[in-house]
Amino acid sequence: MQWTDEQIGDIRKLASEGFTRRETADKLGISYDALQGKARRLGIEFQKPLKNEYDSDGTNRETPSADKKVALNADGSQTVTALMRLKHEPNKDPRTLMELCGYDPDKFEMVLGDYKVYEQHSTEDGTVPQYSIHIRVKPKQGLSINEMAEAFNDKIIPVNYGMKKSGDRNLVIPLPDLHFGWTTFADLKDMVSQLREIIMDGYNEIVIEQLGDLFHSDKIHVTQTVRGTQLDHANMRQAFHDAVKLFDQIIPLAIEYSNHVSMTAIWQPTGAVHTC
Repeated sequence: MQWTDEQIGDIRKLASEGFTRRETADKLGISYDALQGKARRLGIEFQKPLKNEYDSDGTNRETPSADKKVALNADGSQTVTALMRLKHEPNKDPRTLMELCGYDPDKFEMVLGDYKVYEQHSTEDGTVPQYSIHIRVKPKQGLSINEMAEAFNDKIIPVNYGMKKSGDRNLVIPLPDLHFGWTTFADLKDMVSQLREIIMDGYNEIVIEQLGDLFHSDKIHVTQTVRGTQLDHANMRQAFHDAVKLFDQIIPLAIEYSNHVSMTAIWQPTGAVHTC
Protein backbone atom coordinates (compact mmCIF):
# COMPACT_ATOMS: atom_id res chain seq x y z
CA MET A 1 0.00 0.00 0.00
CA GLN A 2 1.28 3.48 -0.88
CA TRP A 3 0.81 6.03 1.89
CA THR A 4 0.20 9.75 1.40
CA ASP A 5 1.43 12.45 3.75
CA GLU A 6 -2.20 13.26 4.51
CA GLN A 7 -2.95 9.68 5.61
CA ILE A 8 0.13 9.58 7.84
CA GLY A 9 -0.89 12.92 9.35
CA ASP A 10 -4.41 11.60 10.02
CA ILE A 11 -2.97 8.50 11.73
CA ARG A 12 -0.78 10.63 14.01
CA LYS A 13 -3.70 12.96 14.78
CA LEU A 14 -6.15 10.19 15.72
CA ALA A 15 -3.52 8.40 17.81
CA SER A 16 -2.79 11.63 19.71
CA GLU A 17 -6.53 12.09 20.32
CA GLY A 18 -6.75 8.74 22.09
CA PHE A 19 -8.20 6.48 19.41
CA THR A 20 -7.30 2.79 19.32
CA ARG A 21 -5.71 1.14 16.30
CA ARG A 22 -8.99 -0.48 15.30
CA GLU A 23 -10.94 2.77 15.65
CA THR A 24 -8.33 4.58 13.56
CA ALA A 25 -8.48 1.94 10.82
CA ASP A 26 -12.29 2.15 10.78
CA LYS A 27 -12.31 5.95 10.59
CA LEU A 28 -9.75 6.13 7.78
CA GLY A 29 -11.25 3.24 5.82
CA ILE A 30 -8.02 1.26 5.67
CA SER A 31 -7.21 -2.31 6.67
CA TYR A 32 -6.16 -2.98 10.23
CA ASP A 33 -3.10 -4.98 9.14
CA ALA A 34 -1.81 -2.17 6.90
CA LEU A 35 -2.26 0.39 9.67
CA GLN A 36 -0.61 -1.84 12.26
CA GLY A 37 2.49 -2.34 10.10
CA LYS A 38 2.81 1.33 9.17
CA ALA A 39 2.28 2.55 12.74
CA ARG A 40 4.93 0.13 14.00
CA ARG A 41 7.46 1.40 11.46
CA LEU A 42 6.68 5.03 12.35
CA GLY A 43 6.70 4.39 16.09
CA ILE A 44 3.09 5.57 16.55
CA GLU A 45 1.35 4.31 19.68
CA PHE A 46 -2.40 4.11 20.15
CA GLN A 47 -4.75 4.10 23.12
CA LYS A 48 -5.15 0.56 24.45
CA PRO A 49 -8.65 -0.93 23.98
CA LEU A 50 -10.98 -0.82 26.95
CA LYS A 51 -12.44 -3.92 28.55
CA ASN A 52 -14.84 -5.66 26.13
CA GLU A 53 -13.55 -3.57 23.20
CA TYR A 54 -12.14 -5.41 20.21
CA ASP A 55 -8.75 -4.80 18.68
CA SER A 56 -5.99 -6.81 17.00
CA ASP A 57 -5.40 -10.12 18.71
CA GLY A 58 -8.31 -10.29 21.11
CA THR A 59 -6.11 -10.10 24.21
CA ASN A 60 -8.12 -7.10 25.44
CA ARG A 61 -11.50 -8.56 24.52
CA GLU A 62 -13.79 -10.51 26.76
CA THR A 63 -16.08 -13.09 25.20
CA PRO A 64 -17.29 -15.34 28.05
CA SER A 65 -17.66 -18.96 27.03
CA ALA A 66 -21.27 -18.94 28.28
CA ASP A 67 -22.11 -16.40 25.53
CA LYS A 68 -20.53 -18.40 22.72
CA LYS A 69 -22.02 -21.50 21.11
CA VAL A 70 -20.12 -23.65 18.60
CA ALA A 71 -21.64 -26.38 16.42
CA LEU A 72 -19.56 -28.80 14.33
CA ASN A 73 -20.97 -29.47 10.86
CA ALA A 74 -20.73 -32.63 8.77
CA ASP A 75 -18.50 -30.92 6.17
CA GLY A 76 -15.90 -30.04 8.82
CA SER A 77 -16.94 -26.42 9.17
CA GLN A 78 -17.97 -24.81 12.46
CA THR A 79 -20.99 -22.60 13.08
CA VAL A 80 -20.54 -20.06 15.85
CA THR A 81 -22.96 -17.71 17.59
CA ALA A 82 -21.39 -15.26 20.02
CA LEU A 83 -23.02 -12.57 22.17
CA MET A 84 -20.85 -9.69 23.30
CA ARG A 85 -20.91 -6.08 24.35
CA LEU A 86 -18.68 -3.77 22.32
CA LYS A 87 -17.85 -0.11 22.66
CA HIS A 88 -18.69 0.58 19.01
CA GLU A 89 -20.03 -1.23 15.98
CA PRO A 90 -17.46 -3.54 14.32
CA ASN A 91 -16.70 -3.94 10.64
CA LYS A 92 -18.28 -6.89 8.86
CA ASP A 93 -15.05 -7.96 7.18
CA PRO A 94 -14.15 -11.65 7.72
CA ARG A 95 -10.99 -10.94 9.71
CA THR A 96 -12.80 -8.80 12.28
CA LEU A 97 -15.70 -11.21 12.76
CA MET A 98 -13.43 -14.24 13.08
CA GLU A 99 -11.17 -12.48 15.58
CA LEU A 100 -14.18 -11.48 17.67
CA CYS A 101 -15.26 -15.12 17.79
CA GLY A 102 -11.78 -16.30 18.72
CA TYR A 103 -10.61 -17.68 15.36
CA ASP A 104 -7.23 -17.01 13.77
CA PRO A 105 -7.85 -15.61 10.24
CA ASP A 106 -4.53 -17.10 9.11
CA LYS A 107 -5.77 -20.60 9.96
CA PHE A 108 -9.50 -20.33 9.18
CA GLU A 109 -11.61 -18.86 6.39
CA MET A 110 -15.13 -17.55 6.79
CA VAL A 111 -17.88 -19.15 4.72
CA LEU A 112 -20.57 -16.73 5.89
CA GLY A 113 -20.96 -14.16 8.61
CA ASP A 114 -23.15 -11.37 9.93
CA TYR A 115 -24.32 -9.82 13.18
CA LYS A 116 -27.38 -8.23 14.74
CA VAL A 117 -27.53 -5.48 17.34
CA TYR A 118 -29.71 -5.50 20.44
CA GLU A 119 -30.06 -2.96 23.23
CA GLN A 120 -29.26 -4.21 26.70
CA HIS A 121 -30.34 -2.29 29.81
CA SER A 122 -28.62 -2.37 33.19
CA THR A 123 -28.69 -0.15 36.27
CA GLU A 124 -24.90 0.04 36.24
CA ASP A 125 -24.19 0.87 32.59
CA GLY A 126 -27.54 2.10 31.32
CA THR A 127 -28.44 1.17 27.75
CA VAL A 128 -25.60 -0.49 25.86
CA PRO A 129 -25.55 -2.33 22.50
CA GLN A 130 -25.09 -6.08 22.52
CA TYR A 131 -23.99 -7.83 19.35
CA SER A 132 -25.06 -11.29 18.25
CA ILE A 133 -22.39 -12.45 15.82
CA HIS A 134 -23.10 -15.47 13.67
CA ILE A 135 -20.37 -16.98 11.48
CA ARG A 136 -19.48 -20.27 9.79
CA VAL A 137 -15.80 -21.01 9.37
CA LYS A 138 -13.65 -23.84 8.06
CA PRO A 139 -9.93 -24.59 8.40
CA LYS A 140 -7.79 -23.25 5.60
CA GLN A 141 -6.30 -25.82 3.27
CA GLY A 142 -2.69 -25.62 2.14
CA LEU A 143 -0.35 -22.73 2.87
CA SER A 144 -1.39 -19.40 4.34
CA ILE A 145 -0.51 -16.18 2.52
CA ASN A 146 2.35 -15.54 4.94
CA GLU A 147 3.68 -19.07 4.50
CA MET A 148 3.52 -18.71 0.71
CA ALA A 149 5.38 -15.38 0.90
CA GLU A 150 8.06 -16.96 3.09
CA ALA A 151 8.40 -19.86 0.64
CA PHE A 152 8.80 -17.53 -2.35
CA ASN A 153 11.27 -15.28 -0.53
CA ASP A 154 13.33 -18.05 1.06
CA LYS A 155 17.05 -17.74 0.28
CA ILE A 156 16.53 -14.85 -2.13
CA ILE A 157 19.71 -12.81 -2.50
CA PRO A 158 19.16 -9.08 -3.21
CA VAL A 159 20.55 -7.94 -6.57
CA ASN A 160 21.80 -4.41 -7.16
CA TYR A 161 21.53 -2.96 -10.65
CA GLY A 162 23.61 0.05 -11.64
CA MET A 163 22.07 2.97 -13.52
CA LYS A 164 23.12 2.93 -17.19
CA LYS A 165 20.85 5.60 -18.66
CA SER A 166 17.80 7.66 -17.80
CA GLY A 167 15.74 10.41 -19.41
CA ASP A 168 12.99 12.98 -18.92
CA ARG A 169 10.16 10.98 -20.46
CA ASN A 170 7.98 8.30 -18.86
CA LEU A 171 7.14 4.89 -20.32
CA VAL A 172 4.07 2.75 -19.64
CA ILE A 173 4.31 -0.93 -20.62
CA PRO A 174 0.82 -2.54 -20.70
CA LEU A 175 0.78 -6.35 -20.60
CA PRO A 176 -2.84 -7.55 -21.02
CA ASP A 177 -4.14 -11.03 -21.84
CA LEU A 178 -0.83 -12.87 -22.09
CA HIS A 179 -2.48 -16.22 -21.31
CA PHE A 180 0.70 -18.14 -20.53
CA GLY A 181 -0.06 -21.82 -20.83
CA TRP A 182 -1.65 -21.15 -24.17
CA THR A 183 0.99 -18.58 -25.12
CA THR A 184 4.67 -19.52 -24.72
CA PHE A 185 7.69 -17.33 -24.18
CA ALA A 186 8.91 -18.32 -27.65
CA ASP A 187 5.76 -16.73 -29.11
CA LEU A 188 6.73 -13.41 -27.56
CA LYS A 189 10.44 -13.28 -28.42
CA ASP A 190 10.04 -10.66 -31.16
CA MET A 191 7.85 -8.48 -28.98
CA VAL A 192 10.29 -8.77 -26.08
CA SER A 193 13.23 -7.78 -28.32
CA GLN A 194 11.39 -4.67 -29.54
CA LEU A 195 10.37 -3.80 -25.99
CA ARG A 196 13.94 -4.08 -24.73
CA GLU A 197 15.13 -1.70 -27.46
CA ILE A 198 12.50 0.84 -26.40
CA ILE A 199 13.44 0.55 -22.72
CA MET A 200 17.12 1.17 -23.52
CA ASP A 201 16.30 4.69 -24.74
CA GLY A 202 16.23 5.71 -21.05
CA TYR A 203 13.33 7.19 -19.04
CA ASN A 204 12.52 9.05 -15.86
CA GLU A 205 9.88 6.50 -14.81
CA ILE A 206 8.79 3.15 -16.23
CA VAL A 207 5.43 1.67 -15.21
CA ILE A 208 4.79 -2.00 -16.01
CA GLU A 209 1.08 -2.82 -15.99
CA GLN A 210 -0.09 -6.43 -15.75
CA LEU A 211 -3.71 -6.06 -16.83
CA GLY A 212 -5.17 -9.47 -16.05
CA ASP A 213 -5.16 -12.96 -17.57
CA LEU A 214 -1.43 -13.46 -17.13
CA PHE A 215 -2.11 -17.21 -17.14
CA HIS A 216 -4.53 -19.16 -19.31
CA SER A 217 -5.80 -21.10 -16.30
CA ASP A 218 -6.53 -19.94 -12.77
CA LYS A 219 -5.31 -23.29 -11.39
CA ILE A 220 -2.06 -25.21 -11.58
CA HIS A 221 -3.08 -28.87 -11.68
CA VAL A 222 -6.15 -28.48 -13.92
CA THR A 223 -6.93 -26.05 -16.73
CA GLN A 224 -9.95 -24.17 -15.41
CA THR A 225 -11.15 -20.66 -14.74
CA VAL A 226 -11.63 -19.45 -11.17
CA ARG A 227 -15.33 -20.41 -11.49
CA GLY A 228 -14.42 -23.96 -12.51
CA THR A 229 -15.11 -23.67 -16.27
CA GLN A 230 -13.07 -26.32 -18.10
CA LEU A 231 -10.60 -24.96 -20.70
CA ASP A 232 -8.44 -26.63 -23.34
CA HIS A 233 -5.49 -28.33 -21.65
CA ALA A 234 -2.43 -26.19 -20.94
CA ASN A 235 0.86 -26.95 -19.21
CA MET A 236 0.55 -24.55 -16.30
CA ARG A 237 3.90 -25.47 -14.78
CA GLN A 238 5.61 -24.42 -18.00
CA ALA A 239 3.36 -21.35 -18.08
CA PHE A 240 4.78 -20.23 -14.74
CA HIS A 241 8.36 -20.56 -16.00
CA ASP A 242 7.50 -18.68 -19.22
CA ALA A 243 6.02 -15.81 -17.22
CA VAL A 244 9.18 -15.61 -15.10
CA LYS A 245 11.31 -15.47 -18.27
CA LEU A 246 9.26 -12.56 -19.59
CA PHE A 247 9.59 -10.43 -16.48
CA ASP A 248 13.28 -11.35 -16.13
CA GLN A 249 13.78 -9.78 -19.55
CA ILE A 250 11.92 -6.59 -18.69
CA ILE A 251 12.25 -5.63 -15.02
CA PRO A 252 16.08 -5.68 -14.55
CA LEU A 253 16.51 -3.71 -17.78
CA ALA A 254 13.88 -1.17 -16.72
CA ILE A 255 15.75 -0.64 -13.44
CA GLU A 256 18.98 0.04 -15.34
CA TYR A 257 17.39 2.50 -17.76
CA SER A 258 15.13 4.66 -15.57
CA ASN A 259 15.10 6.60 -12.32
CA HIS A 260 12.07 4.78 -10.96
CA VAL A 261 10.23 1.55 -11.79
CA SER A 262 6.81 0.47 -10.55
CA MET A 263 4.67 -2.53 -11.41
CA THR A 264 0.89 -2.55 -11.21
CA ALA A 265 -1.27 -5.68 -11.27
CA ILE A 266 -5.04 -5.56 -11.65
CA TRP A 267 -7.01 -8.53 -10.34
CA GLN A 268 -10.04 -8.69 -12.61
CA PRO A 269 -12.77 -10.27 -10.38
CA THR A 270 -12.67 -7.28 -8.02
CA GLY A 271 -10.81 -4.69 -10.05
CA ALA A 272 -8.29 -4.44 -7.19
CA VAL A 273 -5.04 -2.69 -8.06
CA HIS A 274 -1.74 -3.71 -6.45
CA THR A 275 1.41 -1.65 -6.98
CA CYS A 276 4.95 -2.51 -6.00
